[in-house]
Amino acid sequence: MKFGSFSLGECEGAILAHSVSADDIHFRKGLTLTREHLDRLQSSGTESLIVAILEDGDIDEDTAAATVAEAVAGQGVSVKPAFTGRANLHALNDGVLIVDSHEINRLNSVDEAITIATMPNMAVVTKGQMVATAKIIPFAVDGEVLERATGACTRTAFSIASPRIYGLSVAAFQPKKCRLVQTLLPGSKESLRVKSRDVLAGRLQKLGSHISSENECAHRVEALAEELATLEPADIILIMGASAITDRRDVIPAAIEHAGGEILHFGMPADPGNLLLLAKIGRTWVLGLPSCARSPKLNGTDYVLSRLCAGLDVSSADIMTLGVGGLLSEYAGRPQPRAGRAAKGNTKPQIAVAILAAGRSSRMGAENKLLLPYQDTTMLGHVVSEVKKANCHSVFMVVGEQSDSFTAIAAEQQVPMVHNADYASGMASSVRAAISHVPASADGVLIVLADMPGITAEILDKMIASFNRQEGKGIVVPTQGGKQGNPVLWGRDYFEQFDALTGDKGARALLVANQQDVFELEIDHEAIFMDIDTMEAYRAFIEQTEL
Repeated sequence: MKFGSFSLGECEGAILAHSVSADDIHFRKGLTLTREHLDRLQSSGTESLIVAILEDGDIDEDTAAATVAEAVAGQGVSVKPAFTGRANLHALNDGVLIVDSHEINRLNSVDEAITIATMPNMAVVTKGQMVATAKIIPFAVDGEVLERATGACTRTAFSIASPRIYGLSVAAFQPKKCRLVQTLLPGSKESLRVKSRDVLAGRLQKLGSHISSENECAHRVEALAEELATLEPADIILIMGASAITDRRDVIPAAIEHAGGEILHFGMPADPGNLLLLAKIGRTWVLGLPSCARSPKLNGTDYVLSRLCAGLDVSSADIMTLGVGGLLSEYAGRPQPRAGRAAKGNTKPQIAVAILAAGRSSRMGAENKLLLPYQDTTMLGHVVSEVKKANCHSVFMVVGEQSDSFTAIAAEQQVPMVHNADYASGMASSVRAAISHVPASADGVLIVLADMPGITAEILDKMIASFNRQEGKGIVVPTQGGKQGNPVLWGRDYFEQFDALTGDKGARALLVANQQDVFELEIDHEAIFMDIDTMEAYRAFIEQTEL
């Protein structure tokens, strides 16, 4: 491949290396130049361009990206059409992502021009979620290099029963019969038992399973052993003890052995979740749960339970590999000598940010407004960059129309995308999609419109700092001169109300319904009212920011 500055006469059929704007012309990077393109550029006074010219044996970036993606895609994974040298792989089911890291590393080691990035091995994924992206760095790659890269892939079919896993696959969640046993001590609170059951039921529901039965017994070896021996058949038995397990000879592991079971592993390098017990009674998996399993927040229980619900075996060796990445978010119910924690009620709020980018951009004409240039990136790229500077819990984008056009931005910014298949029905569907994907460990969500490039991290930080459910500030709205703007921060207490939203009106009706909890935060910045819907508005915004 030739790359460099060439006269217009040499550029027909070449690939434009950088976007070009002149007069009313705007040609994007990656455009294959035709005679018509070159004539328009010549009439504007352009004499040369920086381009890539493919030679014999070169494979264009889209074809190469698709080839790499297909080479690693295994069971439960689909490949989207390549775009700008990138082919994304998506999960076909809710389940657990299985990555052969050796294969991915071999492929990435062949040549710097060919890359593939994946989510972590054993990550829980949802149907339609992007799990990997194959990216060709230059505009083309030598065919022999591409062949070597795809040759690094074993292409062996994935099977749950197989002792080894190859490629990139998704093990789909399977409905499991899960029986819950809770042990009781004198003075055990009914409210704690109910909370444990409800949290575990919610955890299992996300994994496609449910609690088939709930039993109680005294926290004694003989009582628990008898309970386990008489339980109806199950795939998984969950034991929530009135007291945490502290040793392999403690009540719960001793009872499992008395019931004919085998202790596979006690303890795990995950915090919270250290005191998890893995066992088996016959073919039934048994988990002695740590106290943190009473919390919906991510803990070591999730790492093991998700795999079991996907039909995967878990061994002692598997648990021992969980240390890297095993330091999880703080569990709020754990006693703290850990320094720096504020008193209960004053803890810093954990707020996720959802960037709504699923609109059809119909008023802009042929251009997708979110891809229009702004500063050194695009309008969407700038908004994502500002959001990531804010002191937030996590960030994700809700996409719909032309979603593949945004994958480069998502990959560069390391922000996951949530696809709203119902985007054509209006904004309400995107808001509902955002609410449904807020992490369980977040206290609320800031819903940011992607076409508001004036929004700053400072504005978002002020809104997050103002959120306080206990003080009646469960919803935070920026205002100026008494007029409400965007974005809006919603506490988790209001999430269920979003199910009733329809059409293209957003969530303004919910502000009225919950006005007693709305905190209006004065923001001295026009950005809270400014969105870009037309080319005229875009040009005016650019002119204003360049002053």
